[in-house]
Order: sequence, then C-alpha cells, then structure tokens
Amino acid sequence: MPGDEIFTVPQIFEAPGRVFACLVNEELTVVMWPGVGMGGEPHWIIPMHLVDFDARLPNTEVLVTVDRSQGPWSVTHVRRVNSNREVI
Repeated sequence: MPGDEIFTVPQIFEAPGRVFACLVNEELTVVMWPGVGMGGEPHWIIPMHLVDFDARLPNTEVLVTVDRSQGPWSVTHVRRVNSNREVI
C-alpha cells in the first residue's frame, strides 16, 4: 500500500551543516540540517582533523560525510560547499 514503504538510511551518506564555532580545543561544533525546525537543530562536536582547513570558519556551509558502518553517527569527513551545495 502507498505510505507503507520503510525508509532506510544508506550506510554512507552526506548531511548538510553549518559551522558554529570552535568552542573546545581541537573540536569544531557544527549545526546539522540548518534551517530545519525552529532553532532546535542538533549540533555535533567533530574532531578538527576531520574538517578541511577552508571549512573551519564560523557560518561556513559544509557537507558532513557519515559512515554508519563505523558507528551510528560516525563522521569521516567535513567539506566546504557553496550556496548550490557544490563542493568547493
């Protein structure tokens, strides 16, 4: 029946985010899925070595690569994107 489909999350996927700040040494806070909801967006603390150098400034739009085979929400890479969601 329509609507009975089960949504499955792929093993490796990319999620949009926006860099908030570096609040703790060697860790970057990223707001995930910005603009969805009313200010209650989840934020992830990501180790700095996983983030490209040009994606570390506040308010930078990023794509966060998640590999679920390494853990439920295991981040493997963070890359900067432009306004069209194209990797720079």
